Amino acid sequence: MCRDVAIWLGLNIYNVVNKQDVEDTLESYKETQKKVFENYEKRIDDSDEEREKKVQYLTRKTEFANLLYLTGERYYASDFFANLFWNTKKEYSNIDSIIKYEKKYIYCCRCYENNEKAKANMLACDLAERYWDLMCEQPYTIWAETDPMKNFLRMRLADILFYKNMTANAFNMEEAKTSVNYYEEIMAHPNEIKLWDDEIRAYFCNSQGYMLYQMSRHVSDKDKKEEYLDKALEKLDYAVSKAPYKGKYRRNLGLIYQIRDKYEEARETYIAAFKTDPLDYKAYNTVVALDLKAFDKDSGIDDRNEILLDEIVFKDEIKQKWQSIIDQDISWCKTAEKLCFSFVDTHYNMAKAYLYKYICEERTDSRLLELANEQINIAEELNSDAQGTVFIRRNIYEAEGNFVKAYECVGENLIKRNDKNAKLRNRYEERIKGCYDGE
Repeated sequence: MCRDVAIWLGLNIYNVVNKQDVEDTLESYKETQKKVFENYEKRIDDSDEEREKKVQYLTRKTEFANLLYLTGERYYASDFFANLFWNTKKEYSNIDSIIKYEKKYIYCCRCYENNEKAKANMLACDLAERYWDLMCEQPYTIWAETDPMKNFLRMRLADILFYKNMTANAFNMEEAKTSVNYYEEIMAHPNEIKLWDDEIRAYFCNSQGYMLYQMSRHVSDKDKKEEYLDKALEKLDYAVSKAPYKGKYRRNLGLIYQIRDKYEEARETYIAAFKTDPLDYKAYNTVVALDLKAFDKDSGIDDRNEILLDEIVFKDEIKQKWQSIIDQDISWCKTAEKLCFSFVDTHYNMAKAYLYKYICEERTDSRLLELANEQINIAEELNSDAQGTVFIRRNIYEAEGNFVKAYECVGENLIKRNDKNAKLRNRYEERIKGCYDGE
């Protein structure tokens, strides 16, 4: 009987669920399985695509940080921002453009440091426009004021306006003010990711102070000049107090004393700069250049008219006061030369010091004149257009009595701009004419 009941139930089920219903159910099941599988594949594809995007961005982020580390040794803020970006998870959609501009910025820095002013200016002018464009559109305009990339772009525009004006024929006061103001904005909006320490503030204050010093040199109003110098002194004093081991900051502080004719204070500050940072080759040069300018003034070289260097005789008090100082200057130049042979200022300063030592010793040691020529030849190889190189080459010719060559130097465009040389041109002409008349 059980078997009959089972057969009866089976027949009734078949009557209730017909064949088409079963086939429809199976087809629906297949479709569902297909969609599930497709969604699974899509999730895998999406996951792979998202992973690839993250890898690509991490690669860009690494490249950006490495570029910052390239300039970090000289510019502390680059290291600071490199570390800052490593600690933020935010992704920046315009990082490709920023990387591209950073590469050009590094090249601009190198040209500036190598005294290739024309190249540096061309790069700075282009970069100024690029950074302006970045900062006038999204995403920059919608970032928070404390966003690290926003502060970084402020800094780079401030930096590039400095390089633009340091390499231009005409100084743009408004751009200089903009540069100073951007540094101020950065300090006013510190980022929360990393403590805004004294060292980074000192860096920006030094940058502001140096630009304010340059502004003081390009303004005619005496009150405004003093205002800029007072602000520069305040900024540089702060920078030195917060980063006392930075020779560069002391060196810039010395410039304020020098422009205010405080020779002793300037000299002490420059010496403190290279004692603080013995690898700062520029610091050695600043004190040497200061000494040689003071010697020019003290001995009357900077305002000579009738007496030329081939016949000038220094007074005994001048020799007693300056000979040991000039010897020390030559020693400092040799140190700077070892630290950075390619820095042109070292060589023309050393040439000038050897020349003055030669004259102080009443031209008894011809080797000193040979050394002066050797150093000026190196300077000309490094940068023949450097103003110091041309002036000192002229003085060496004058001391040798080679007035034809000295006159050619006076004819150079760099020399012609200096009104003091009009009287020297006349004296050279007289000496040349006298030589020919004697023959």
